[in-house]
Amino acid sequence: MTRNPLKQAGKLLLVQSETLMLKPVQFGESTCTWMYESNKKPVLMNEKALTIIQKSCLHHLSTYDGRREASKLLLGTKSKVPIVIDHIEGIYLFPIVSHLKPDCVWISLFHVKELKIIDKKKTEVLFKDGQKVIVNVSMHVAFSQLALANELQKRTKIITFNGKIEKVERKKWVKGKKRMIISFSDWIEREQGKDLRR
Repeated sequence: MTRNPLKQAGKLLLVQSETLMLKPVQFGESTCTWMYESNKKPVLMNEKALTIIQKSCLHHLSTYDGRREASKLLLGTKSKVPIVIDHIEGIYLFPIVSHLKPDCVWISLFHVKELKIIDKKKTEVLFKDGQKVIVNVSMHVAFSQLALANELQKRTKIITFNGKIEKVERKKWVKGKKRMIISFSDWIEREQGKDLRR
């Protein structure tokens, strides 16, 4: 029996819809992550936050780098880019500092209720389930990152649920020549043409 590399002590090491936040913590030489989940006590994971996010993206059939590039393209920004883990479940995460920094905290957009100023460089994040966490970033930066993640969610929904049915182009060989079939109506017209010839 092979062990699932995404499991740790029976716990799946993935960002899920209940995940509130991933907060790195240093233990000597190693970096671990506190995973906060809705209505549960935080769990200490023996993984870096970015590694958990990368595995979560792969679980949803994409790569972290691919998700990050898509976010950069949609938002027109290059630094501290929020990402979509799963747009169907509504899992959007935003970093409070550069994703390359080992102390980068990732927060789930869906669960944030409010932000509160503690001092110039500290902000309290209040989640919908009542949990509170203080992050080492100014209110301005925290709010800016929250707003950016919200904009990503809006733009993703526009692309996904804009009410228009996008035409799918499929290559098909017709009478020895390559032809693009771009809609279901094309197929109906061809079938009706066959009926008229009979």
